[in-house]
Amino acid sequence: MRKPIPVAYLREMSVGQRGLKADTMARDNAYILAERKLTEARHSRAAELDLTKLSLVEVPESIGQLNQLYSLNLSRNKLIALPKSLGQLSQLQSLNISTNKLTELPESIGELKRLQLLDLSNNRLVVLPASLGNLMKLETLRLFSNQLMELPNSLERLELLNSLNLYDNELKILP
Repeated sequence: MRKPIPVAYLREMSVGQRGLKADTMARDNAYILAERKLTEARHSRAAELDLTKLSLVEVPESIGQLNQLYSLNLSRNKLIALPKSLGQLSQLQSLNISTNKLTELPESIGELKRLQLLDLSNNRLVVLPASLGNLMKLETLRLFSNQLMELPNSLERLELLNSLNLYDNELKILP
């Protein structure tokens, strides 16, 4: 004979499941809102797009269609990865992805040839792609408060870089 499940346990389990559903719904709503903002930006040919504080876990791949963007702000979300299509933003000059949960970047970030400012601070980055060395117009690179242990040698090629913030990392040597 089976033991009956205590009512308190069932209530606890139900609350936990509701919490999971609420979290999933919030994530889905954030993604839908981001998609809507991307569509509006595409139709209006917006030069700037602000997707801060949406609790986004992922960025829609369709972001790559916004090749007219000069400035993109994805800060203060919950991003764990970035789409490869980010590299298609050929006009982008300013990219803020600070205060997320990124541990790595796509190699395609090196395709942002016009980028002047890149803010990757307050993430969980452990390594950086060598393709960052392709960002020849980069002037400001913010990498503070990550978990970087080393930097790619390719950063030496960034001749216009005049501001590099590496505070609060685990760097042992610099290139």
